[in-house]
Amino acid sequence: MRILISAFSCMPGLGSEPGMGWGVVRQAALRHEVCVVADRHNRPYVQAELAARPLPGVSFVFAGSRRLYARTAGSRLPAYLYYFLWQLHAYRAARRLHRERPFDLVHHVTYNNSWAPSFMGRLGIPFIWCAGGREVAPHKFYRMLSWKSRVAELARTAAVRALGALVRRFTGSRASVVLSSSDPALWGGRLPVRRFLTGGLDQAEVERLRRLPERAGGPFRIASIGRLEGWKGFSLGVRAFAELQKHCPESEYLIIGEGPERRFLEKQAVRLGCAEKIRFLGRMPRSALLALYGQFDVLVHPSLHEQFGYVVLEAMAAGRPVVCLACGGCGELVSAGGGIAVPVSTPEAVATDLSTALRELAEDPEFRRRVGRRARERASQHWNWDRAGERLEAVYREALQCSSGRAAEARLEPAG
Repeated sequence: MRILISAFSCMPGLGSEPGMGWGVVRQAALRHEVCVVADRHNRPYVQAELAARPLPGVSFVFAGSRRLYARTAGSRLPAYLYYFLWQLHAYRAARRLHRERPFDLVHHVTYNNSWAPSFMGRLGIPFIWCAGGREVAPHKFYRMLSWKSRVAELARTAAVRALGALVRRFTGSRASVVLSSSDPALWGGRLPVRRFLTGGLDQAEVERLRRLPERAGGPFRIASIGRLEGWKGFSLGVRAFAELQKHCPESEYLIIGEGPERRFLEKQAVRLGCAEKIRFLGRMPRSALLALYGQFDVLVHPSLHEQFGYVVLEAMAAGRPVVCLACGGCGELVSAGGGIAVPVSTPEAVATDLSTALRELAEDPEFRRRVGRRARERASQHWNWDRAGERLEAVYREALQCSSGRAAEARLEPAG
């Protein structure tokens, strides 16, 4: 089969969207002839990787402007405007490639976004749309955020609901299969939505994380990892940690990452009286970050919406239990055996539930070890890229069958 993959972000050796794009490309290339349309900023990284480790049967076409990408990458609105324009460039490139040598299927991989369009469905071939999630942060949680994050969440909610309705009509309606981290009920309508998490870890990363030993001795230590944005819910983590301190005063909290919420979180820690036991470690290179998983006991990831959650999967592979919210991709990963997912109710109740879960893991080391071992087994067996590739292959076959069925129905419809 000849497959076209649209991957705006596609770079080897990274997590999140770039790593997901690269992982899908590698898995598709094991079974099919693949052509990838990616943004030009990926080019030097892709070319360096292919020079060291070639991928037979894969070709790349780079669209867009690396200079314009660099100018817009630091600001949310300009970055999304550039992404929209890139989709137009990518579609033109795909249309030309399809005329020269037709594809059997097209797969939009990155970004996973339910309110940003992809025009690849207009090629007229089976189209798979990785559409991310439909969850939004509940309004009652806004009081846990800085004012800047409140504005950002209001804008995102408006985009998911208003722009998302347009995108469902003009992108989703052309899809043979829509892959989402959300419950299909959140999508409404009659789109062919499947709850499906796209992502995984390379086997080398799985093995490296598996080799990290269980912590022996020292204070109970938790960590949160990610960009310090309001929707990541780290303020809930700080609040839960402050409550944990009343019962486990020797416990420690590492916060790894940078972002606009850092000062807000630092002030919150001072106000709650736990600042001396919280360390903000800033952003780390990926190699250092993977080693850091061996230095804490539990990952706290109270994200209010997230389509996958690579740090959750990495912590599971390292044998570290995860405490998160029961929503989005993180809740799906953890609920299958990676830790404790607490229900989304009110900020106060969530902070209490997070603290209760952490206290249980802190005070019962044997329970913590059992959960960690179960998490490690689940991550290594079900969330390596080879298993993810098998699941994607089944989706490709489903999309082809769906398209064939529709074509047969159209031929059977009476004329006039």
